[in-house]
Amino acid sequence: MDSETLLGYIMFMTREELIATVSKITELRSEVARLAGLQRELKRLEALVDEITGTPAAPLHRRGQESIEERAGRYLDDHKERAWSAEEVASALGVKVPTTRAAFSKLRKVGRIIDVARGKVQSAQGITRMFDSTDTGTEDKEESEADTKAAA
Repeated sequence: MDSETLLGYIMFMTREELIATVSKITELRSEVARLAGLQRELKRLEALVDEITGTPAAPLHRRGQESIEERAGRYLDDHKERAWSAEEVASALGVKVPTTRAAFSKLRKVGRIIDVARGKVQSAQGITRMFDSTDTGTEDKEESEADTKAAA
């Protein structure tokens, strides 16, 4: 509805109808603010749970559609063996690069991705797996100590 139509409608309202409408608008704005606060609290609690459990919570689906952030995170998790640029992920998802960069920013904040090189990110799952599959380094330390003793 454009502003002229709305203005024409308002002009034919009785004083009581107008007051009731303004009251309802105020009530709805208050409810929207309350819901926004609850949404922020939910995100804070999800981040806390993620921190405690070490794994991201299952994404909430909005009207059956995933956000770009969710899609980018899933893509990086599915291809965790390598680092990706925002341009590469944007191309793979069919979205704009600035949108992908914004999604990367959000994913970084929750620890789901890590910067591995200038302009490249990788799934935190891939980084964790990389460290889990490598040696602990104790053998190299023991060899180094043995070499030091032999040299003395």
